[in-house]
Amino acid sequence: MGKVAALALLSLLAAGCGGEGERSARFGATQELGDTRSVEVTFQSHGATLAGTLQVPSAEGSHPALVWVHGSGREARETTSRFYTDLLDPRFAVLAFDKRGVGKSQGRCCPLDFDLLADDVLAAVDALRSRDDIDDDQIGLLGLSQGGWIIPVAATKSDHVAFAVILSGSAVSVGEEGLYSDLTGDVGCAPSGNPPALVSRLVREAKPSEFDPRPYFARLEIPVLWLYGANDMSQPVEKDLTVLGPLVRRGKEFEIVVFPDTDHALLQCGGGAFVPELGSTMHQWLREHVR
Repeated sequence: MGKVAALALLSLLAAGCGGEGERSARFGATQELGDTRSVEVTFQSHGATLAGTLQVPSAEGSHPALVWVHGSGREARETTSRFYTDLLDPRFAVLAFDKRGVGKSQGRCCPLDFDLLADDVLAAVDALRSRDDIDDDQIGLLGLSQGGWIIPVAATKSDHVAFAVILSGSAVSVGEEGLYSDLTGDVGCAPSGNPPALVSRLVREAKPSEFDPRPYFARLEIPVLWLYGANDMSQPVEKDLTVLGPLVRRGKEFEIVVFPDTDHALLQCGGGAFVPELGSTMHQWLREHVR
């Protein structure tokens, strides 16, 4: 899936797991940051040591938590995650880690292997479950773009994922998404060159190819919030809805919100700021589904 160029600009402006015996996590010294604590963490997945940072509320007790699931490309723990996790309800702990092969994480970046990437995420979930200040029954996944393919794989491989929030995650196959990106130009809020009606027809007629998330959606048994921008030029929201809508009607606990005049990064078209309802929508949904 195409990189989120708008978030790269924002960064400049703002200056199961890997097999038996690999599940131990190591936590570094704690830094007090007012209402939160910041803790460095390393954990193992498929022979690689992955490194991240856990932000956990300072209040006593066990807290619900989210693991950030990266989009495509060389994503470090704070490359894009902080823009979205800053919008979360402050009662949540958040673990963001450097993608394998990036920053302080070992391994090779960036494999188009969703099983491997899902296992990395589940290793992070296991790291959270080892802590007394985390409610291990209330750990979820929050991901952007390509993370929307990884999250369903991870959630169907483990009973320890309780909920998920997917931001601009494609519900169609890699091949269908790639066709759409090629036809639209993968940037901005409108197709570059091809008429929207032509883009819509060609993508609607395309068959699944390469990795296809549809079988994983059918097996998901957790609540999921899907958030989309109506003017996403990176992946086809119109076709996503044709995949997810029937699953909702059959009883899946999925909620789907499409923000008008909003791009792949969930930024307002022409404005460069997040759609105002993004934070409140996540906050309300999480309040309803996570104790």
